[in-house]
Amino acid sequence: MKRIIGIGAAAALVVASGVVLAQEGIGRNDPQGNFRPLSENLRVIGGFDFAESCSYDASRELIVVPNMGNRAGDGFFNDGWVSLINHDGTVNTLQWLTTNEDTGAFVNDPFGRDIVNGVLYLADRTGGTGDDDPSVAVVTRWDMATGEMLGFHSVPESTGFNDIAVTEDGTIYASDSEANRLFQVNPDGTWSILVDDNGENNREGPVFQLPNGVAIDGNGNIVVVNIFSSNVHTFTPGGELIGTTNTVDGGDDGIVIMADGTQYVSSVRFGSVSRISPDGTAELIAVGMPGGASMCYDPVSSQLVVPMDNANALVFVPLN
Repeated sequence: MKRIIGIGAAAALVVASGVVLAQEGIGRNDPQGNFRPLSENLRVIGGFDFAESCSYDASRELIVVPNMGNRAGDGFFNDGWVSLINHDGTVNTLQWLTTNEDTGAFVNDPFGRDIVNGVLYLADRTGGTGDDDPSVAVVTRWDMATGEMLGFHSVPESTGFNDIAVTEDGTIYASDSEANRLFQVNPDGTWSILVDDNGENNREGPVFQLPNGVAIDGNGNIVVVNIFSSNVHTFTPGGELIGTTNTVDGGDDGIVIMADGTQYVSSVRFGSVSRISPDGTAELIAVGMPGGASMCYDPVSSQLVVPMDNANALVFVPLN
């Protein structure tokens, strides 16, 4: 059976047997409103349910893909799960992690993620199912070997984190897009606001313009991209802004930083991937994606894996 996934008036994705086939007309408008078709060298794989991020698990050489589940606002809540995907996009395990009432494990609405020292960290939330049930940001922790939920950290000052990056000692850096803040969550669960851009739900503040993707560079600094600008900010672990580069299109979501300092940034608003060289020079390497959320790098296949959230698909971008 085929089903059509709407991605705007100009295009659609046709899903057959879990594989999304690039069809004529698929693409995304650039910042000037000009339609750009999907780059010819991209592979698109479907069968997901609002996949917003991914990570690469080196221990099993699999791509870990959180699915946020139903986002239609029709009364369905807390229906997320986590998939395991092979290099070619075929499914290893569709619903590897799910909510389990018997054990207390939960996958409600997973956004960003990171894998460090065999532990999967998921930006999730509790609550948020109604006006009398406030949403609270949590970061859950899972054993990558067994799938067991190890616990979670709760941050009631935030209604939900967008993306996270985790250090070797388990310190979590998390973006709160709506509040224009960058949080630090320590291994013991204590937390602080590392960067507060007015703290007044100002979506376009003097520093952040709705912060989204977070990564840690080779020097231990925290790098954050913005949805409402092309700015890619670098902060020290103490929260000092020490540098800014820019993507080509802006409207950014995901970021991958290579060992040599090269940054790859995906634009969720304009469906592209920018490559920023260590000298700050930016160029586009892929365009025409219907979205482009928090991506990851698969080193075995030398490819970026870019979730296309509400298109319910992944895009594979070769770097060779």
